[in-house]
Amino acid sequence: MNYYSELFRKPADELADHTNCKENFLGPAICEHPLVLNSKLSEEEKTELDLPLTIDELDKSLEKANFRSASGVDGLSNLFLRQYWRFFRTVVHRYATHCFDRGRLTDNFRGATIKPIPKKGDPASLGNWRPILLLSNVYKILSSTLNIRLNKIVNRICRRA
Repeated sequence: MNYYSELFRKPADELADHTNCKENFLGPAICEHPLVLNSKLSEEEKTELDLPLTIDELDKSLEKANFRSASGVDGLSNLFLRQYWRFFRTVVHRYATHCFDRGRLTDNFRGATIKPIPKKGDPASLGNWRPILLLSNVYKILSSTLNIRLNKIVNRICRRA
């Protein structure tokens, strides 16, 4: 084990400066290519993406929700959430802010329940069933809000060939 550690150890006189590591590795031909330069986020875009979610963004996400979808794993449907959103919106916003500050969702939003749904044909045949995942609809609103925010820049960053 020590043999390889010594074999690949950096010389003591070599600086451990990683500030331009990506540029040094890729080289100027790639780093200065217009496609790469146009794909970089501006400081304003970086700041906007890093901001905590707003109640207004959550409201817009709920407006785009599918109101014919099933209730989530928590039993709350999008219709129910829309009907009582005036009570939920502040609590959901507070939760989103809490998760943003922690950098992580709570455990109840990091799982799903798998339910088998019968397709046409003989229900005794395993091939005539399909699984669906039941996620919390509140989670879907939060992820939709992030998706709406990311869609502002994703087409410029991830271009099709």
